[in-house]
Amino acid sequence: MGWIDLKFTELDEATKAREESGSKAAKDHNGRLATAAKAWNQLASALRADIDQYNAHPKAKRRAGIRVMQSPILIEVYWHGETRVLLDVSPRSGEPIFSYSALAFKPSGAQQYSGVISPTSENEFTLTGGHSQSSHIDAAKLSEELLSPVLFP
Repeated sequence: MGWIDLKFTELDEATKAREESGSKAAKDHNGRLATAAKAWNQLASALRADIDQYNAHPKAKRRAGIRVMQSPILIEVYWHGETRVLLDVSPRSGEPIFSYSALAFKPSGAQQYSGVISPTSENEFTLTGGHSQSSHIDAAKLSEELLSPVLFP
């Protein structure tokens, strides 16, 4: 076998390695997206449970006044009958992370919080930005971190 044959063999091997690497990367990415989808539902359930508990509490400001709306592209927490959104969570397109924006109405005025939520498993998250930075917290704790400044400014 001459040098030309060796070069073609090297090219074939390099192409095969790139294809295998690309296939593995795509599988890994798809796996992270699937985990993020499950984490999305866990987060929505935790937010809904906390809002239900808040609405049922006798000392809640506006009894049964807060709602949670969930779709595949958005989770919103808002006052029933108003367009004012208290918490907005949305996945970043094609990425296994979520962005959030929260609005706390304090006596001194409204304060905006925003940041990034990174699911590390189906029920474990890292929260960065806004008012808090927490690692390896479950959906219930994440819900508390997101809702606390909104419900109790």
